[in-house]
Amino acid sequence: MNREMNLAFLFTRKISLKTWIDTGLFGREKLIYEKMIEDKFCSKVYWFTYGVDDHKYQKKLCTGIKVISMSKVFNSKVGIYIYSILLPFIHFKILSSVQMVKTNQMEGSWTAVLIKLLYGCKFYLRTGYTWSQLLEKSEKGSKLYKLSKIIEKVAYIYCDMASVSSFHNQVYLQANYSFNFKKLFVLGNFIDTQLFSSSKPILKRDQESLLYIGRLNHEKNLKPLIESIANLNLKLDIYGAGDQEKMLKSYTKELDASIIFHGLVANEKLVDIYNSHKYYILCSHAEGMPKTLIEAMSCACICLGTDVEGINELIIDNKNGFLAFGVSTNDISLVIKRALSCKETKEISKEARKLIHNSFSLDAVYQLEKSKIQECLS
Repeated sequence: MNREMNLAFLFTRKISLKTWIDTGLFGREKLIYEKMIEDKFCSKVYWFTYGVDDHKYQKKLCTGIKVISMSKVFNSKVGIYIYSILLPFIHFKILSSVQMVKTNQMEGSWTAVLIKLLYGCKFYLRTGYTWSQLLEKSEKGSKLYKLSKIIEKVAYIYCDMASVSSFHNQVYLQANYSFNFKKLFVLGNFIDTQLFSSSKPILKRDQESLLYIGRLNHEKNLKPLIESIANLNLKLDIYGAGDQEKMLKSYTKELDASIIFHGLVANEKLVDIYNSHKYYILCSHAEGMPKTLIEAMSCACICLGTDVEGINELIIDNKNGFLAFGVSTNDISLVIKRALSCKETKEISKEARKLIHNSFSLDAVYQLEKSKIQECLS
């Protein structure tokens, strides 16, 4: 493919551009699309969002990326579902000019299926996590789980190419669905490795306070972490928000743990936060391909994690970080003790940075995705 293409990018159903900005995701998520324009790989990239006023943020994007807001008529719980079906018809002028439609997650992928069928463009199914795989751990047998399986089955049949963020996602899909697996590839979550780099020597950072950045929900397994911090008489800085925030704050107070909840911060402010901490910890029940862990490793933090899918694709125990071989309070306490007593932290820090620079830089991920798109369009 020699000529520049027009790309339609579909936000996850219910997600607005304002949500990206408010949660600090915008600065990171826009980079790959700005690179597509800068590289003259794309002439136009249309962002179809579920926010009614998202066009107001147009000036925050480079020329070539166009924000298409949702009409206020659809701004309700039911209306958003209706819009996800009518979108291909409402925006026919734009969609008839695109060569490819790309999703951000599985939820709302039916919109892309309709666009492909109506306009004959290629359908690129990108997911950051596998929906049914995540639900299988907490809601197996539920109506939502069954629905996710149906939606995934249809999407993978109709897509022309598909990417997942980790090898365990790929293995799961191959074990659970029947489609042409040649169109499926692993595309890790990228970060700006020039921005997320080590600006402060590891030995000059805070040696006592651990760091956690991410959502405050059940999957992140934060209650045992809080217990470990209290039992070991250590400190913990938490950045993020979620449905367990109130409960976790109350539990912290109950245990009299030295934990500070800082709330949400913009993505560009995270660099200084990582560089002020020696240790980063992620003790989830499961992950896709955790971006905050990638960022922390890129900033040369000593990273601790549970030995679960997603995390163990990044951390090699005693080489570039430390793995807890369980998710209990005792398991987490033991891995913290191991990390704190390790004398080879400078070498572990270097190995962490090396892995991310080689495999998860913006340029590395962009070049792989670009080559796959070119192959699909040729």
